[in-house]
Amino acid sequence: MENRESYILGEMKISKAFWTLALPAILTMIAKSVYSAVDTMYIGFLGNNAALAAVGIVSPLLVLLQSFETVLSQGICVLVGRKLGEGKKEEADSIVSTTLATSIGFGIFFCCVSFLCMDPLLKLFGASAEVLPYARQYGVWVFVSILFTMPAACLNNAARGESAVKVASNSILIGTLLNVILDPIFIFDFGLGLGVAGASIATTISQAVSLLCVASYYIRGKSLVKIRFSAVHHHKAMYRNLVSIGLPMAVFQSLISGASAFTNSAMAGLPDGDIYITAYSVIQKLVIIVTFIFLGLIQGLQPILAFSAGAKNGKRFREGLAYSAKMLVLVALSISAACFFSGKWIMSLFSPDPSVTQAGELLLRSQTIFCAMFAMSFLIMVAFQALGKGVQGIIIAISRQGLLYIPLVTILPRFFGFNGVLAAQPIADLLSLILVACMFPQLKRLTHQLEAEKLPEGSQPETGK
Repeated sequence: MENRESYILGEMKISKAFWTLALPAILTMIAKSVYSAVDTMYIGFLGNNAALAAVGIVSPLLVLLQSFETVLSQGICVLVGRKLGEGKKEEADSIVSTTLATSIGFGIFFCCVSFLCMDPLLKLFGASAEVLPYARQYGVWVFVSILFTMPAACLNNAARGESAVKVASNSILIGTLLNVILDPIFIFDFGLGLGVAGASIATTISQAVSLLCVASYYIRGKSLVKIRFSAVHHHKAMYRNLVSIGLPMAVFQSLISGASAFTNSAMAGLPDGDIYITAYSVIQKLVIIVTFIFLGLIQGLQPILAFSAGAKNGKRFREGLAYSAKMLVLVALSISAACFFSGKWIMSLFSPDPSVTQAGELLLRSQTIFCAMFAMSFLIMVAFQALGKGVQGIIIAISRQGLLYIPLVTILPRFFGFNGVLAAQPIADLLSLILVACMFPQLKRLTHQLEAEKLPEGSQPETGK
């Protein structure tokens, strides 16, 4: 293979290829999660628990909206990798061009719907009368940001599909740095003094800049896959493939959002419920950071798996899966230990209130104690995605937070109070791992089948150069 992208995906040693793609992706994912975490930290300095809780109310709603973006963005990453592996570059061009146009349309639609239904949505996600005004202030500009995040996610994941991970990383890192700089200027009195609204305005501006950065990669003609208006073709088969591949991750994200809403509702009826909800608004950000670290690691693997599946290279597929499993478990155990022993200090960075800090420490431990089990479920789900097995991916996606955690966090607090909330996630992680273990033999069988479906003798995946 002549070009660097195809060499990384198809020939480079697995461990080197994995980290070549994963390290920029991890930085990207951490930077993406820092957008909201920075907002939370700065708003915490205002000393207003209602304002801090407002961020916790809006964030899961935003995650829910972003799950629709995930259907397209995750699907495009896998399909681009598979088409390049099959040597069908023109089809890859069409997929990216069409998906970009679709993401722009969806961004406009969801922004309008969010504005029209803002109050009912915020109340549904747990906004009390005291928190609602702050949630409105924060939510207005966050919903505007959807116009930029949807097409940006599409372009970033298309770049990942061709192994240009640094392009996506740079665009998000630039946006994050800008957000860190703009937040205090927009929030505090020494700047514009806009409070909660200032945080969301700063984030929206930063995300617009991030979109411009990744778009320039395609506009300047540096990409392997090209965007052309003539390549936009709205085929049912393409959308069906996008949805089948991207839906598991979207369902996963939606259920994180839904689980947050159910957790807030479960804690609202407990004594000191406001304290627990305020603490949980911080924990959500931290758990999202942990999730995005795993997602970054997975993104180091996903293009390799997709390319290997397209090229019918079962041996490389299995090697990539085995190596990444070891890395994910190692990282997960490190995160669990850090959160268990440093929870109090971490919480003190976000809130000076001792009662919030204490509740947050317990919540952080319960949400991260079995990170390794969550990481393995995540890995197997993405492996099924790369093979085009959307149904299996959806089953895994809905099990942890949907079929298990939401019923547990709804029922257990009624009998055990706050301890029931703390127990829900560890139990859900244990049970979901059992389900994944039952599905692993099928994954193993599918990877072996790739060897029997190799490309014709002498054929090579098209490089595009």
